[in-house]
Amino acid sequence: MKLEAKGADYVILVAHLGEYKRDVTKHWSTPTVVANTRGIDAVIDGHSHEVTPELKIKNLDGKDVIITQTGTKLNHLGKMTLNKEGKISTVLLSSADVKAKDEKIVKLIEDIKAKYEGTLEQKLSHADFDLPAINSNGEWLIRNGETGLCNLVTDAFLVAAAKTPTGKADIALLNSGGIRANINAGDVTLNSVVNVLPFIDYICIAEVPGQSILDDLEIGARNMPGNEGGLLHVAGMTYKINTGIPTPVIMDDKGNTAISGDRRVCDVYVNGEPIDPKKIYKVISIDYVLLENGNGHVFKGTKIIEPPFSIAYEVLGDYVSQFETLPEKYKEPQGRIKIK
Repeated sequence: MKLEAKGADYVILVAHLGEYKRDVTKHWSTPTVVANTRGIDAVIDGHSHEVTPELKIKNLDGKDVIITQTGTKLNHLGKMTLNKEGKISTVLLSSADVKAKDEKIVKLIEDIKAKYEGTLEQKLSHADFDLPAINSNGEWLIRNGETGLCNLVTDAFLVAAAKTPTGKADIALLNSGGIRANINAGDVTLNSVVNVLPFIDYICIAEVPGQSILDDLEIGARNMPGNEGGLLHVAGMTYKINTGIPTPVIMDDKGNTAISGDRRVCDVYVNGEPIDPKKIYKVISIDYVLLENGNGHVFKGTKIIEPPFSIAYEVLGDYVSQFETLPEKYKEPQGRIKIK
C-alpha cells in the first residue's frame, strides 16, 4: 500500500523463500506470504530450486498472485510479461532454447576464466574414490546424514584450529548447507575445493557452553529425516538423532528459537566423553554459523576467542594438500552422526 501511495502501479516481489520442498519452513514460504498479504502483484522466487512456470495463490483480497521460479544452475530463464491490459504472465525458457549470445559478455567471461584457469587447476591431492555431496539423482546426501566429504571438511577445520594462537579446538562444526559440490575420483584441484565450499565464509573459534551445543544440534536436526541445510556435521564429536520423536524446536516468524519437549538428539559425546552441558568447549566453525545465526542457529553464550581468520575453502585446500592421496577413511561415513 505504501509503495502504491508513492506512485507504484505494480509491485513485483523478488524473494528468496521457496515454496513446497521439505527444507522450506511452511510459515516462511512464498505461498504463505502471499496468502497473508495484499498489494503484491507477482513474485519472482528462489531458494528451493523448484521449477515453477506459474503458480497462482490467492492473497487476502482473494486476488490471484503469480509466483514463478526458474529452478537452478541456469537450466531455465524466466520471462515475466506485463501486457497493455495490465495482465501479468510468466514463462520459463530452457537454456537450450536461447541461441543468441552477446559477444561482449562472452568475451568478458572468457577473459575472466583465462585469468584464473591456471590457478584453479592447480593439483592439491588425488582421490581414489568419489566423495559425494549429491547423488546421481541430484538429491542432497549431506542434508540427510553423514558423508565422508563432510568428515573431510570438519577434520580440516580441526587441523586449522591447532595452527592458530588459540590452539587446538575440541569440536568442529559445519552446516550441511555450506557444502555445495562433490569431490570426484581423480585429481583434487583448487577448483574442486572452491566448488565444495564456494561461499566467502570465514573460519573462527569460540568458547561455547555445552548446553548451547546441545540446543543447536537440535536446531540442526529439526527437519530430519528430510533435507536440512542446518544439519551440523562434526569432528571431535558424535551424536544420534531419534527421528521418531517430533522436533522440540519452535521457531516464530521473527526467527526466534525455543526448545520445548522431548529432545531427539541424544548420546552426544565429545572426544569419547559424554558432553557436559555446563562445560565450556572450544568450537571452530564458520562465521555464518557461530556469529550470524545462519540456518536458525543461536549458540547462546558464545565468546569468540579467535576472530575470523581464513576463508573456509582455503582451510580445506591446506588440509587436502597434506596428502598425496586422500585417506581411505573418507570413502565412507565414520559413524559421527547416527540417525534412527
